[in-house]
Amino acid sequence: MPQNPARLAALIAALELSDAVRLPGVVEDADLPALYAGADAFLYPTLYEGFGLPVVEAMASGTPVLTSSNSALQEIAGGHALLVDPMDVDAIAAGIVLLATDANARAEYRELGLKRARDFSWDRTARRTLEVYASALAGKRETENGKR
Repeated sequence: MPQNPARLAALIAALELSDAVRLPGVVEDADLPALYAGADAFLYPTLYEGFGLPVVEAMASGTPVLTSSNSALQEIAGGHALLVDPMDVDAIAAGIVLLATDANARAEYRELGLKRARDFSWDRTARRTLEVYASALAGKRETENGKR
């Protein structure tokens, strides 16, 4: 939820967007794929993000993504999503307008996002995590054997 829900609700009402904007609150994990897939675009102009799982989830659902050009998101989404400076309101607005009005841009970012999402999977994450643990244990054993 936003930091100031009353302010956001007042802004939505003042802009006469109450029929177009929904604030669902907490969404169950099982419902996320349908919400992503039903969206024209996923907007995630965050100031900080450790990895960007929502961005990957939206891409995997075939939803064009607008996200920040900072933190891990540049590495996760760069070249596959519309990147904007999260402190530049004009850049964010221009990106929203592009995705809302240009069917070709939406289709391009949809395809790029689907392609990028295939690079991520829980199975691959688990395999790589096990590889790191195995490598660390092997290094520890070599160090212990070298000290004896």
